[in-house]
Amino acid sequence: MFFDSNNMISQFEERNVLFKLKKEKRYYQKEIVNTQKDLTALLTSNSHLEQYAREKFQMKKDNEEVWLVIDTTLIKTSK
Repeated sequence: MFFDSNNMISQFEERNVLFKLKKEKRYYQKEIVNTQKDLTALLTSNSHLEQYAREKFQMKKDNEEVWLVIDTTLIKTSK
């Protein structure tokens, strides 16, 4: 049996790498589309911009109080 750089094992490994890269590419393409939609919404609507700032950066108006509620049932405890 003759082994070179094009043997079946290396081809199988390369095929796996290719599959993973294609999967990542699809993921990032979807993320780009979602980000572009978000950007369009933020640039065209002040209400969307305000909502985004409040949710992502916990921004508030001067006359408001913000309460952060944490669901403790979702937090895993290490025992």
